[in-house]
Amino acid sequence: MVSCLLSFRHKKVKVFENEFKIGPLLKRDPLWIHREEILNAGKVNHRIHGSFVVKGGNESNLTIKCYILTDLQFVEWAEYFHAASAPVFVNPSKGSISDPQNYIYSSIDALPKGNFDIKMGKENVLYFILDNRFSALTSKNVQLVIWEEWDESILPIDVVTTTPPQDTSIDDTTNNMILSAKKELKILSPYIDMYLVKSILEQHEKGIQIFIITRDITEVSRQKSNTQALSYIQKTLGVNHKVNPFVHSRIIIRDEIDALVSSADLTRDSLRSHYNAGIILAEPNLVQKLLNYFNQVFRDSGPMSQI
Repeated sequence: MVSCLLSFRHKKVKVFENEFKIGPLLKRDPLWIHREEILNAGKVNHRIHGSFVVKGGNESNLTIKCYILTDLQFVEWAEYFHAASAPVFVNPSKGSISDPQNYIYSSIDALPKGNFDIKMGKENVLYFILDNRFSALTSKNVQLVIWEEWDESILPIDVVTTTPPQDTSIDDTTNNMILSAKKELKILSPYIDMYLVKSILEQHEKGIQIFIITRDITEVSRQKSNTQALSYIQKTLGVNHKVNPFVHSRIIIRDEIDALVSSADLTRDSLRSHYNAGIILAEPNLVQKLLNYFNQVFRDSGPMSQI
């Protein structure tokens, strides 16, 4: 097992955010319907939550109704009132469509703002309905925000990702591996900035053996954080830091017991702001293959240029 990680990892992702205008009943566009497909496999304590807010002031008529339906509830509502086709929803002023009777959330009354929090079961499609049919003349500007939140189990071979800004499990795993090393860290990353250098060098000062392979300082961005990071690493680690112009892998091996292979450089932007994915593994044969690969690249690499 990956001993540095908990049994479950918490994730929170914003799945939708938008502000839009909903017309009044007499303008024949008083319904706004958003369909959201939710992937729920392998998710524990799975919730969909969020808010709706009517923009534009404090007038008493600036209110909206909100409903959330499963796909079956939506179909039943549409079929019962002979409103299964899109044109009827775009133009529901015929007066034949009443409020949904079955739903997983209802604001009940028209509100200037509201919050919803739904515990997900097997449903994988939800319909978010903002309803202004009770207003004959007043259009509404409404903002809707939807979040998805869940726990997922961590396996001996597991996937970690960055979906900015909410999901930072690659960053969390990288920091955890660096700070929990007891004997040795082997790091291969084309680019590195000051974001993690302090943690890495503090581990070196505690007696942890650290080996790093990067691109040369002549190839990195001239941003101060990048060149400063390589200068600190070279000054502190000496021959344990090598460079290679053909390095493209991103690997961290901790104490020869587990490893992270990902698409993320050891830079703040790559770990927190870019979409990246990786695999963390603790299977001994796979870790050994990565150790053999790292050691070969280290032998094929050389000292950093002097600037």
